[in-house]
Amino acid sequence: GGTAKLKGSANLSVVAFNYTVSPANTKVLVDGQEIASGAIVDFSDKVNGVTFTLKCEDVEETANVKVVTTGFSSIERVWGKYVKPVTVDANWYDLETTGIGGAANYRNVAMDAKYVYLPKAGGPEVAVIDAMTGDFVKMLDVTGIDGGTHKTSSVQLADNNGSSVVLVANLAMNANAHLKVYAWTGLDAAPAVALDYTITEAFRFGDKFQFEGTWAEGRLIFVSYNGNADRSAAIFNVKNGVVNAEPTFVKIGTVAKSGNSICGLYKYSDTEYLWAGSGDLFATYSVSGDTFTQNYQCVDGANFSQPMHDVHFITYNEQKYAVYARLLNSYCDGAVRFMELNGDSLLSSMQNADVTTDKQVALGDPTEPFVTADKNANGCGACDVYQAADGTTYVVGFVTGAGLSMFQLK
Repeated sequence: GGTAKLKGSANLSVVAFNYTVSPANTKVLVDGQEIASGAIVDFSDKVNGVTFTLKCEDVEETANVKVVTTGFSSIERVWGKYVKPVTVDANWYDLETTGIGGAANYRNVAMDAKYVYLPKAGGPEVAVIDAMTGDFVKMLDVTGIDGGTHKTSSVQLADNNGSSVVLVANLAMNANAHLKVYAWTGLDAAPAVALDYTITEAFRFGDKFQFEGTWAEGRLIFVSYNGNADRSAAIFNVKNGVVNAEPTFVKIGTVAKSGNSICGLYKYSDTEYLWAGSGDLFATYSVSGDTFTQNYQCVDGANFSQPMHDVHFITYNEQKYAVYARLLNSYCDGAVRFMELNGDSLLSSMQNADVTTDKQVALGDPTEPFVTADKNANGCGACDVYQAADGTTYVVGFVTGAGLSMFQLK
């Protein structure tokens, strides 16, 4: 007897049950019927399991076996806002009552336990949405925000002793442009300039950025959009809420070398990162200090596609996943994709990924993928993950021009 564990993607109603017995003439029965080793057994009752009867001559014993799954069993949509769905009425935010414009005007999203943050590309504007209902809450104060091709572009959150510091970057292009990051310490706070950096080369920064660590000790990573032969990333360290305005530049090689890319570097561990974005399939890196060495470039266009945005590495119920936003239907729709990671490293997990176990949830419609909403020519999409201390996990996904949804893993 006892409890066995299978992956969350396993079908518990058809489990091959293999056993060995001693003495060899022991019979194994379920519901009075003898079964052979390797027989299919229905373990879908996770609470009561299956009771096996073992008979050997005049001796009879029972053993109860339960099978539980690791990972999630389902993805529940908490709420959704859709632009041009096909199975429900469109319910994107009304401009007159919320100030939120068309979904084609937004490209990035972030969330914490209470709120979703949606900066307008162009702006300056940052909408705050209730994370549990999808209702509009307010616009953040944007006093003093100015400069950049887009005054507000991308967003990340930094933990500050249990509360969120909202970080919003502008979009800055080319040498001598000012890359700015603004910080809000509360919903009613005015923004402070956390970073004002003068770009020294022909880089474009701010389509996306990543924040790692905490507001006490962390860092911001901006990966260049430009399709140079050796793509660069600028890393700004943060100490006690102060951003060092002198970045460390790292070279990340030739990913998306054929063109420009809205992209990012996503941390798996201190020694492994993943590059993903538009213009090329993902790549993995080994990292030592400030040296990023590419050790794998995906070429499997049959099972993977790009753009691939905002990759989060999470563990849910003992199963590791890569969670990210992807574009569908020629950039007219999108989805959040959940991919099991089963290797002992990022490199082995991505090289040997079994995409047959992947799950994805549509963003342009609650049930139908590949809807034709408002095409976004930039191939923009975003997602974020919030995990509570008890393991409760929410994922927000957004694809420009298609829709915004909140999901909970169960």
